[in-house]
Amino acid sequence: MCSINTFRAEKWPTFNRFLIYALMFILISVSAFFFRYSDYCKISGNINGILPFESYSAQNYSTVINYITQNRTAAKTKSPSLMEYLIAEGYKFFYMADSKSINIQELHNFIRVNLRLFISISAGIIFLILTALNVSFMLSLLGAVLFVVCPASVVPANGLNFTGNIAAVPFIMLFYLFFFLYIKKKNYILLILLSIVLFIALSISEFSQLNLYFFALYLIIYNLIYLNKSNNNFHVTAAVFFTSLAASFLIPSLQNIGYIAAPVNTLFLPAALFLSLLSILGISINTKKKYIISFSLLAVTPFIWIILFHRIHYIQNYSLVIKLFLNKLYYWNIKPVNPEKLDIALRILWNSPFRSASFNSYWRLFHLILYSLISAFFITFLSKDFTKNFVKNFKPYLLLLLIGSCYFVLFVFFVKISICAAAFICILLALTCNGMRNSVTTKLKRRLIACFFTLLVVTETFWCSGLENRRWFNIKTNSALVNYLLENEFCQKIVLADYTFSSMISAYCDLKPVLKNDILQNGNLDKIEEYYRIIYTGTEKQLYKFCRKNMVEYFIFFRNMKFENRRPERISPYSKKYIADVSETIPGTPVYKISETPLKLNTFYLIDNTAPYYISNTFSFLKFISKTDIKLSKKLILRSSNLLRQGRLKKAKNTIKKAIELYPASPEGRFLYFRIFKKWPRLTLSGVTGQKLSH
Repeated sequence: MCSINTFRAEKWPTFNRFLIYALMFILISVSAFFFRYSDYCKISGNINGILPFESYSAQNYSTVINYITQNRTAAKTKSPSLMEYLIAEGYKFFYMADSKSINIQELHNFIRVNLRLFISISAGIIFLILTALNVSFMLSLLGAVLFVVCPASVVPANGLNFTGNIAAVPFIMLFYLFFFLYIKKKNYILLILLSIVLFIALSISEFSQLNLYFFALYLIIYNLIYLNKSNNNFHVTAAVFFTSLAASFLIPSLQNIGYIAAPVNTLFLPAALFLSLLSILGISINTKKKYIISFSLLAVTPFIWIILFHRIHYIQNYSLVIKLFLNKLYYWNIKPVNPEKLDIALRILWNSPFRSASFNSYWRLFHLILYSLISAFFITFLSKDFTKNFVKNFKPYLLLLLIGSCYFVLFVFFVKISICAAAFICILLALTCNGMRNSVTTKLKRRLIACFFTLLVVTETFWCSGLENRRWFNIKTNSALVNYLLENEFCQKIVLADYTFSSMISAYCDLKPVLKNDILQNGNLDKIEEYYRIIYTGTEKQLYKFCRKNMVEYFIFFRNMKFENRRPERISPYSKKYIADVSETIPGTPVYKISETPLKLNTFYLIDNTAPYYISNTFSFLKFISKTDIKLSKKLILRSSNLLRQGRLKKAKNTIKKAIELYPASPEGRFLYFRIFKKWPRLTLSGVTGQKLSH
């Protein structure tokens, strides 16, 4: 490994070397792209029609659609991030599309290709980071390839999810590339590029704020260590601080959440900047006094911050997530078997995408990589040159160890953080193996280290290639539901559906869901709580009042709500019954009636399900019938009867269809429909059709 001093002395690579690095960057990125594409094909190959994005990605997809179609009313609810803006503009440019010529399949392919491309570039950037750290060419290549095949980086970025977290990763990696290059060259152009990349990352996703917190923590620790020395990070700290402040004023999404008063802007970065200034300006103060001043400041500042900022809008936006994290700490990251120990908000939130990582998920996503890193650290620690190498490379090691550890700990609590944890673990492993390589003298030992790394890459390639997606059932169910609704042109309806898929069908089918999966928005949590209480422990009359209050027209019932957890003593903490805090289905409740005796319902009419068995066995579609609908239906029946007597057959047909759609169970309406069409009426999602009498 090479020290910081060597960084400064080393000259920029020659033009030939630059071409080789550029070629390897392209090859690694292209390999990563096709590896993720092959993983996506394993799933999409068995899907006919549209393969929708998962539910928590639906809001981003809906924002893109609203922006392309110039739906200003809907777009006001969520201003597009830079990622969504670029996707929308890119689609309009490449496909020459306008607001009326959107092809959903083309748009999906465009989004998925670009997301895979973004994350694939991250692998090439990792190669450049390792070369900037003076890791050998072979180990830099193997470290980047390890990220290419690591399941933790493949599974989230194969194209099934449309989130800013994925698109922000290459900019986070670029941020560290420019940081290490700045350490090496002390070129202020690199500092400007670092600021630009940080600004872009913050404008793409709120996820980038996490990286800024970790980096600010590193700056504080490093500046404390080098408090009385000249090699501090003042210029980097100042650039990061002022870039973060500029982003809070210029980026609409950050303005909405009150990012200007975030702890990173009001606590972490100011503390790091003060320590840097103290190191530079406090030359006459001895080291002991500097440390007394520094630790006093660090001890007092959090209390001042709590007094001044604890009620700010920014904290309120994330209060529920913070509460979830504290509960995960309290229960040792294991969801309690007894649902009463958590309130309903935490029962819902402690699920995808905030689900905790179990040992199975760790083994599935990281396999042997972390064990290899721990083994490499242990072997390096036993070597004679460990201390010497570690001191020489203290700055990159401290940064990578701190941020890699933070991301991995967060992965344990929130499995969706896996992709960033994988990136830093791969970099650390290559850097550590390079330290082992430099501490041995014989060629045989160096070759053994290279063989070990190569064998690890090959093992992970086969492991990732053989993985099956455990969410296959959900993916297939979502796809079948969306395609069925689109085939029936079921749109512009107010629909009651479970929050886990209501946002998805809203985005794809232009429906207006009563329940939404974003429980952090005002009002959504209260509706979900009321719905679950009524559906599992209430009455049909209470469900009627709930639907009437929310102007529901149709109800898409997920039939598994009754049949899951047949054994009360083995209730799953990720089930709907757990959220509702019930152990078994009670006879007479809406969930029981809809599942067992749907034809006896008074305020709901079971729609004829023309879908394949897979859909009809998973969902029930019901028409909500209010008292107002019944009154209006009777008026339309009377009008249709009068039109029939007057010989105005066409108008009579249209009127009786509207009457039947409002109240399909009306005896008078059904007989009149039979008189006109010589068929009994049949209500489907696409409207009222006739059904011939069977002989």
